Amino acid sequence: MSPRAKKAGKPRASGKAAKAPKWKGVKDDAFAGHALRPGDFVEAELKVSESVLHKSVDLPMLLVRGEMPGPTLFITGAVHGDEVLGAAIVRRVLDSVERRIVAGALVCLPVVNRFGFDQGDRYLPDRRDLNRHFPGDADGNMAARIAHTVFHRVVLACDRGIDLHTAASGHSNLCHIRGDAGDPHVRELMRAFGTPIIVDGDGPRGSLRRAATEAGVPTVLYEAGEPRRFQPHAVALGHQGVLHLMARLGMVGPAGPRPPLQILVRQSAWVRADHGGIIDLKVEPGDLVRKGDAIATVFNPYGREVDDVLAASSGVVLGTATDPLAHPGMALAHIGHLDKTFARAKAYVDAGGDLGHVGWGRGLAFGDGDAEE
Repeated sequence: MSPRAKKAGKPRASGKAAKAPKWKGVKDDAFAGHALRPGDFVEAELKVSESVLHKSVDLPMLLVRGEMPGPTLFITGAVHGDEVLGAAIVRRVLDSVERRIVAGALVCLPVVNRFGFDQGDRYLPDRRDLNRHFPGDADGNMAARIAHTVFHRVVLACDRGIDLHTAASGHSNLCHIRGDAGDPHVRELMRAFGTPIIVDGDGPRGSLRRAATEAGVPTVLYEAGEPRRFQPHAVALGHQGVLHLMARLGMVGPAGPRPPLQILVRQSAWVRADHGGIIDLKVEPGDLVRKGDAIATVFNPYGREVDDVLAASSGVVLGTATDPLAHPGMALAHIGHLDKTFARAKAYVDAGGDLGHVGWGRGLAFGDGDAEE
């Protein structure tokens, strides 16, 4: 099988993160038209559209400000309406930091695609993908207008960002971080979040994280689990990762442990079915596979084997299909290539490490070393 290669990012020289620019801060003790003074916790709304009944469609927005100056961090969830995991992570984060932010401000939009969220649908009513329309257009289509409001009222007023996602329908993702590792500020956020696997890539054009980073607001994306589900391990790791990142920015107190190994994945590829049939999938997100290993077996309705689907490269499984029925070309497994670090990753797993769950150790220092590549 020859899977279509997907380049996750251009190899670039790594180095120490550049000195952070001066934080924007909350101007005039207000954010997006809402009062936000030092020590405040504010539940607010952001109007982004109107319903067919000419009623305002508002997004819930939560604002928390520390007593000291510092960075303004945004967290967005459910840009795809069926990716509900972000709402659970935001709730956990707010429970942790409501009165404990030392410096800066936290801006949370747990549900960005309000229309899709209400219907359990990935898309907007016009069937457009909101995450392909940033930074938006005030005079454009529905998706472009919503994106424009969120981007210009929230994103551009912040210093850093985290966009929370899950896999698309019919798939499940390993808990990992994605971002443009060529940007030193993004790379710092990726490492600080603390997942063992971090994937280099600037994201599709029109995606929130790419548009934000290009506009000078370094942003990372957390990928984890399945749509329409609150999976405890994915919520827990996302919650922990956000707190790690906030600690790195000086917004909260010291962070907990980081994994003893972080691996930066530069390239990835999907393994696809060549035949239609019933799938017996043999791997899960987080598994390590070698080139030539069996990924899945395809059977016909009579129970006869049609095809063995093999890994075209060695690496870590970033995501898999959850639908057992396949048409030719269906994406079965997303493999992050590990050319130089496979042996280290295997040694980590063999010693009891987990590439995508919480609980990777206790008492480890919050180090500054680069991720292994």
